[in-house]
Amino acid sequence: MVFFGLGAMLCWQDLKSRQLPNLFRFGLMCVAGLGVSICGLQLFALAGWLNLVSISVLAVLGVGLAIAALGKWVPAEEKRSPFSPAEKIACLVFIAVVLRTVLMPFRPATSWDGVMYHLPHALQWAESGTLSVNSWLRFAWFPYNYDLLYTAALLIWDDVLAHLFHALAGWLCALLIYQIGRQIAGRIQAFIAAGIWISVTGFYYGTAFIDLGLSLFVFAACVAFWFWAGSPQQRTRWLFIAAFLLGVAAGSKYLPLIYVPLFIAGLLALERRYRTVLLSALFFLLPCVYWYARNLLMTGDPFDPFGGPVFGFFDWNPGDYAGQFEYAHTHAGWPPWLLWPALVVPFLRGAWKDFNWRLILIFSVYSVVLWYLSSGGYVRFLVPAFPVLAIMSARGWVCLVTAAGRKIGQTAVATRLRSVRPGSEHRWVLVAFLLILAGLVSDKLIRDWDHIKASAAGRDAYLQEKIHGYAVIKQLSEFPHKGIYQFGLEDAIFYMPQPVWGDHFGPGRYRDMAALSAEALAEKLDSMGIDVLLISHSDWPQVEAKQNFHQYFEVLVSSDGVTAYRLNRL
Repeated sequence: MVFFGLGAMLCWQDLKSRQLPNLFRFGLMCVAGLGVSICGLQLFALAGWLNLVSISVLAVLGVGLAIAALGKWVPAEEKRSPFSPAEKIACLVFIAVVLRTVLMPFRPATSWDGVMYHLPHALQWAESGTLSVNSWLRFAWFPYNYDLLYTAALLIWDDVLAHLFHALAGWLCALLIYQIGRQIAGRIQAFIAAGIWISVTGFYYGTAFIDLGLSLFVFAACVAFWFWAGSPQQRTRWLFIAAFLLGVAAGSKYLPLIYVPLFIAGLLALERRYRTVLLSALFFLLPCVYWYARNLLMTGDPFDPFGGPVFGFFDWNPGDYAGQFEYAHTHAGWPPWLLWPALVVPFLRGAWKDFNWRLILIFSVYSVVLWYLSSGGYVRFLVPAFPVLAIMSARGWVCLVTAAGRKIGQTAVATRLRSVRPGSEHRWVLVAFLLILAGLVSDKLIRDWDHIKASAAGRDAYLQEKIHGYAVIKQLSEFPHKGIYQFGLEDAIFYMPQPVWGDHFGPGRYRDMAALSAEALAEKLDSMGIDVLLISHSDWPQVEAKQNFHQYFEVLVSSDGVTAYRLNRL
């Protein structure tokens, strides 16, 4: 309700549009409302008012606008035809795929990036009420638009609501994929495309990562741009909405910047009015300019740390920079197999002649080429292009299956096989298929239900099992301390008393600290205002093995291969 209401404020003229499908309008308004909410949270944080009161004001405003928008809503004039048997099966399969994700957000946070830096940054902003720069966390100078929703989640509830905000982006993306697929290819391909999207991103629905949010805003920007391109003179506001949504994405991570040149090229190819171009640039900058201007003024690098080779390094150094890209290259791989039939589409007869498919093909080719050149094949960086690739893959799958069916039919005729008549055996096959599908969904839901921990005791037991060193971490809050440095537990920072230093990159990098003698390490930590050292012995056994280590550090608590040490007075 909140997101729809705030989005309807931007699309007020379209509430009475009879040409735009109902779900299409609803989906885009919700996405626009997410962007408006993020901008509102950003403004509250800059003013130091990021708290439950300001969030409540935003929520009340959104609900009020939603009620007003529903009062003015005019249903679209859509031709409704009954579903064919094939479309019913496709719809049921899609529902089953979606159901497999519905319980995933309710598990406690244990995924690496979420507990390492996304949720810790959000927690710091929730506690301070402002956009503090948390230099002890990884990517301290990143743009973090979508993470502001996680801050709101932590103020309202906990990490489960943060997961739900992330999952919401994936579900809204599926809605838009279905709507676009239905417009240009029919219901079967629309269901297949949306199902492919949910399937290839299934892991992310139980995390507080950024990938689903990036995908939603990049794809929604594409959709708004596509709608504007169909009638540039009459639908200028949709160009501005496209620019705004792309700006929200660019303010959530640096990755969407690779799509900006493509949008600029498309804009200049269709638009000649300078005022429109300038206003588009303004709408793009509105949600993201703060992050880049802050970085430029405070670090000298608007893209810190990745602009280091050009602007000079601030908190990272050339070794960190090389290490980050080495990590991406060592984790390179192939995109999910469900997307591979997209390769068929560029070679289909007439694909490049159709305006809609031409836009999809241009975006897909551009995305894949830029992704490979920029990351060397790190699949996670291709996720923002998955929605468009899913639409292409659906068409590819239909073409391949149709061709295979035709070939089988020709073979059957050639061998004079008896044609199978539709009868009871087909119904039994369909029943068996649906029972198998229901079984797979039920099994997934039962397993996910076991991960939901509503009580504090159940949550603690779950985290004890999933988070390395959780028993020691939980006891740390009982000891008075000034600061913590950890070796090998960066995947548990969200659950530690912060600030917590220690990472592979940045000013508290492991390799610098591990190279010090026990005495030098103690002196370095003391100069940083740190008096507790946390070590995972399986990851960093060499630290405790330093000569005279126990002369400078005494054991506070130890469990499951993790030990917390108190720094002795020097």
